[in-house]
Amino acid sequence: MGKTGGEKWVMALVLVLLLLGVCVNAQNCGCASGLCYINERSPPIIYCQSSSTWPCASGKSYHGRGPLQLSWNYNYGAAGQSIGFDGLNNPEKVGQDATISFKTAVWFWMKNSNCHSAITGGQGFGATIKAINSGECNGGNSGEVSSRVNYYNKICSQLGVDPGANVSC
Repeated sequence: MGKTGGEKWVMALVLVLLLLGVCVNAQNCGCASGLCYINERSPPIIYCQSSSTWPCASGKSYHGRGPLQLSWNYNYGAAGQSIGFDGLNNPEKVGQDATISFKTAVWFWMKNSNCHSAITGGQGFGATIKAINSGECNGGNSGEVSSRVNYYNKICSQLGVDPGANVSC
């Protein structure tokens, strides 16, 4: 049996809330409004993993950019191929073009990290944290996990939406 129009609307709203909760906290800026940084602050590396499929371009850095802080050459390459830009040779476009920036966030959410599947499969917001930043869920940064959960709960509360079960990893 399919979902009713109202149920589909609620699911769409929940998915937007989840994406917002993840995007805002991917920025790691501590701002009340979030989405403060287009580019990762002081990236420790250029995020280049040897790959014949997604080779790194000379002089390019694949550090975090955009709402979900897209990182690594293999993500830039695959996202670019999917949404129509040369992510390997022009990774900076994710930080310069708002449309490409948000398209990469939606691409990552839907294709790469299984976030969408985690939510539509009833695993909860915590599964999205694990899908995007698994190290945080294994004791790597409990402060970040708490920040993500608190922000998600705040958005849900402000909109009068139940955050559901399993909001933390």
